[in-house]
Amino acid sequence: MSLARSALPRLSSAWTPGRLGSVTADLGPRPHEWTSRARVHGGSRPPLSRVSLVSTVHKAPTSDLPSVHPPIVVLHGLFGSKQNWRSLSRALTGQTFVDVHALDLRNHGESPQDSQMDYTVMAEDVAGYLEEQGIGRAFILGHSMGAKVAMTLALHPDAEVARRVQGLVAVDMAPRRAPLSLDFQTYLRAMQRINEARPHKSSQADALLSPDVPDVGVRQFLLTNCKRSAPTEPYTFRLPLAYLEKALPNLSDFPPSHSPHPPVYHGPSLFVRGSRSSYLGDEDTLGIQTYFPKAVFSTLDAGHWVHAEKPTEFLEAVSTFYNDVTSALPSTLDGVAVRTLV
Repeated sequence: MSLARSALPRLSSAWTPGRLGSVTADLGPRPHEWTSRARVHGGSRPPLSRVSLVSTVHKAPTSDLPSVHPPIVVLHGLFGSKQNWRSLSRALTGQTFVDVHALDLRNHGESPQDSQMDYTVMAEDVAGYLEEQGIGRAFILGHSMGAKVAMTLALHPDAEVARRVQGLVAVDMAPRRAPLSLDFQTYLRAMQRINEARPHKSSQADALLSPDVPDVGVRQFLLTNCKRSAPTEPYTFRLPLAYLEKALPNLSDFPPSHSPHPPVYHGPSLFVRGSRSSYLGDEDTLGIQTYFPKAVFSTLDAGHWVHAEKPTEFLEAVSTFYNDVTSALPSTLDGVAVRTLV
């Protein structure tokens, strides 16, 4: 199924001008290979240790023949989970007719918790998931932190791993190192206070969060992680707050930028940004095209949570991009693998 191009928010090889905050790109060559020297706050990197990620697989509509086109794998942002993407994942299956795998990244949702957390090891987790599920090729869609995980996977130094990325959708995040907003530190401390207060009503948790997080939408998003194990138990955040706080410096990094020769992903790439977000600016175009020379761009009238603020337009942009790319793939079964565009 293909959506009409007229319904698609503008796709182009350059950004639509928008009111974006000034962000300085850091694209210079780095003295170390990122695979061995990715930054770890407070010391050198321990050996990589994958965790098995938990997912929800939204099945494609039933058809007479199995699809030869690659599934879509969705990676959420910081403090998010696969649950936040449930509605959009279901909608994507209807527009693309392929399975959509919504994942919980490490230290989020139902996936294992681990003190080691940076983009290199999170990309390894996703690579491990693809192997476990027998997925030879996939479209990887990531928002914010998830977008950096997706980009790190696409630029993986092991060609066999990188080739698993049939296509890339990066939502409101640039491929560069940039300090995280201080808001994330504020959110972590506010969540810790709720854990200490141990409220027995969700309304009490919301009230405790309100002074530090005045935005209702952000509060509701954070509170999706606030659960109780039984009706008589207090509400607490199920996130490993200490691990996440320690990981914040790592989450401002972009491991491929440490390579003296920037790696390149030659597959199809879509970068979607919010015109009212400061995470992705006009000045990031050159950096994106350095790593992703086949990138196309779409700007929606939204903030950082593009997919939540403009779900219909976002769905149109992603599904049209997917369908346009996969229309070049074989329409009948041809062995296990499909033809790669990289």
